[in-house]
Amino acid sequence: MPHCEDCGNSLYFIASSVSPVAPSAAGAASGLTGRFDARGKLVELDSLGATAETRRKAAANPVLYFDTCMECGSNRVVW
Repeated sequence: MPHCEDCGNSLYFIASSVSPVAPSAAGAASGLTGRFDARGKLVELDSLGATAETRRKAAANPVLYFDTCMECGSNRVVW
């Protein structure tokens, strides 16, 4: 189960390795966002520029992709 060591978030995380399709100052920080349930299972995957292959790989092995807290931006995410 992903967990941010800085703010305690355990629901929403982004993949820093996937760039958004159109980065902007107030836009998305990643092209791939995941929402996790209380057991740590990926239950929602939002894509803003990620390829189908990247989405498939992230869904199959989220620990390799979701490395940044969507709430505070920290990369101190533990699984």
